[in-house]
Amino acid sequence: MQWLRLREEEGVRPGRESALARKARGIRYRRTTIAAREQLGSGVLIEAQAMHPDRAVELTLQALRAGVPRIYQGVLRADGVLVTVDMLERGPKGLTLCGFRTGTQLKPGHVEGLALKVWVAERCGFRPDRVELMYLRRMARPQLFRRVDVTVRCRRRSSSIGEDVGAQQLALVGELPAAELGKHCIRPYDCYFLNDCGKDAPRHPLTSFHGGGRLAKSLGELGYSSIEQITELPARVSSIQERQWKAVISASTVVDPGLHEALAPLEGATLAFVDFESVAPPVPGYLTTHPFERVPVQFSCHVLRGGKLEHHQALARSGEDPRPWLAKRLLEACGSVDHVLVYSAQAERQALQSIAKVSSRHADQLRALGNRCFDLWPVVRDNVYHPDFMGSFSLKAVVPALTGLDWKDLDVADGYTAALILEALLLAPQAFDEAEAEQTRRFMLGYCARDTLALVHLLASLRELSEPAAVQ
Repeated sequence: MQWLRLREEEGVRPGRESALARKARGIRYRRTTIAAREQLGSGVLIEAQAMHPDRAVELTLQALRAGVPRIYQGVLRADGVLVTVDMLERGPKGLTLCGFRTGTQLKPGHVEGLALKVWVAERCGFRPDRVELMYLRRMARPQLFRRVDVTVRCRRRSSSIGEDVGAQQLALVGELPAAELGKHCIRPYDCYFLNDCGKDAPRHPLTSFHGGGRLAKSLGELGYSSIEQITELPARVSSIQERQWKAVISASTVVDPGLHEALAPLEGATLAFVDFESVAPPVPGYLTTHPFERVPVQFSCHVLRGGKLEHHQALARSGEDPRPWLAKRLLEACGSVDHVLVYSAQAERQALQSIAKVSSRHADQLRALGNRCFDLWPVVRDNVYHPDFMGSFSLKAVVPALTGLDWKDLDVADGYTAALILEALLLAPQAFDEAEAEQTRRFMLGYCARDTLALVHLLASLRELSEPAAVQ
């Protein structure tokens, strides 16, 4: 992964993340570090982004030699490794190296990163007496960050860091290292370049079986490497896996006879297709909220009434909690419909509950709206499979395969990026000039509207597939 990332940074390979997404990620990081500094107190800040790395290293070393009590965002370099240290603090117990994290728990990767920074600091002539990690409390009270001692774990890991650094540096200057696909590609998180490594893999590898880790393993032991090779399934498979196998080997859409009955409640009804976008900032942006609490800030709603389609949408501005305002707009748009069509009802009901929690005047109506949610996700999962689903029933896998509609033409094309950008736009408006802010709002409105339009197209496709001639 590091080899590929380096080529992106050098411009040898095109970057995958847009400039807007990178800016939003940077804003989240800065909001977190500012909050941590406010909790800890004053100190010298090395503003490395505003200067050459050599100058940042020089200023950090000067501050360390001068015995500055607290240094924020210090930059150190040793043996070709450049690191940023969130805080270096001198106190009665010596020098403390501290890292800030946006999570709510300590993870092995956090110790790994801190151990590298300890190794670099030691090679610069400054051995930390104590290593700490600051991460967020779930309830943000009495203080936002919890501060824990990880000295022993970092010392244990840093003893072998040098060998790892040397091996990585050798790998980075050579050709792309060969690596087998495996669990390490998705743990502790999905590799940024997973699709690159899978280019030469079978189109339908065993690992693409829906929920089929054990099934993939047992079939692999029988000598299979792809779903296309399988001539007969084992006795114990789910109906979804059997439908998937039939679709792959026949290269066609497989439809269960139950699809027509699943869609029957929607006949002749007034329908609203609804999607919410939320922010879940590490540092709470609204009163009474907690770290990573999801707060709806936008919705799109297509209403199908008497064969005519109308569109409503709302996106908050920066300032106070937008949920009471969203409640009014949402009820105006779809408060009287028969069914609210969503994809993954749990997420949308949670959004409605979040809005109702701070909108007492409209709480009953919002709860009633939640009770009228009709989830298309289980309808697809239990009745339809197209080979291009590739084992996934996500909206962005299902809709392009069944309808041809996709998100590729949009500047914002996935939910995680959308949430990150909304967080930056609404909670750090000073980072955007007027023209950039309005352009970003257009991007976000377009993305959310595409999600609900996708639901409209999906229902039309499902209705067509439910006709007797299409059922297999």
